[in-house]
Amino acid sequence: MPGRVVPLSLLAVVCASDLFRSTLAFHPKVSTSSRTIPPSTTQLHAFGFLNGLLESGSKKTKAASSTKASALKQKLLAACSEDKPDRSIIEATIQELETLSPVTATASSPLLQKKWEMIWTTEKEINFFVERGFSSKIFQTIDGSVLTNNIPFIKGGSFNVTGSLSVPDIEGIRTEFTFSEAALDLAKWGTYKLPPVGKGWFDTLYLDDTLRVDLNSRNDILICKPDEA
Repeated sequence: MPGRVVPLSLLAVVCASDLFRSTLAFHPKVSTSSRTIPPSTTQLHAFGFLNGLLESGSKKTKAASSTKASALKQKLLAACSEDKPDRSIIEATIQELETLSPVTATASSPLLQKKWEMIWTTEKEINFFVERGFSSKIFQTIDGSVLTNNIPFIKGGSFNVTGSLSVPDIEGIRTEFTFSEAALDLAKWGTYKLPPVGKGWFDTLYLDDTLRVDLNSRNDILICKPDEA
């Protein structure tokens, strides 16, 4: 009777099984279900090399983003300083800059909490004071949950509006506000209380140590820098 032919795949399984049993014979205390093979020195070097590459790549990416953001900020400020700023150019630059914001949860960021000086805005009420020569600088202060807009007059006095702030999503970019009081200070002619001027929200699209860019509920743009006084 001719001998049976054993398939090669079966021989491989048998050999592997025998090798496994012989290995256990030399290591009888090792459990097959929980064995942990420590990495070799070569593997550790490989892990370190890959980690180094990842860290290096991350640093290069951050550096490139920072460089691009700086260029876009300069472009934005240049566009705002034109005699007749083109809103379409400003909006396009803001859209590019928004993706590079180093802060994502801008509404709850400590960087937002300070006194800001307005660089440029589309808000007609604010521009009224500047265009008529009543004021040369506009300020906004965010202190905790209190918002204060201050328009100092060149010849003395000011216009101030105060309100409260709330953040609906601490991971988001939106801040809601409700104005509670307004006051018109006419210096030697006295101070007059005015009714509050409403409520709304603003989204802080870009925020870092030197620049803040907002878009509010009336589709107005507000660009500010920290007050250096």
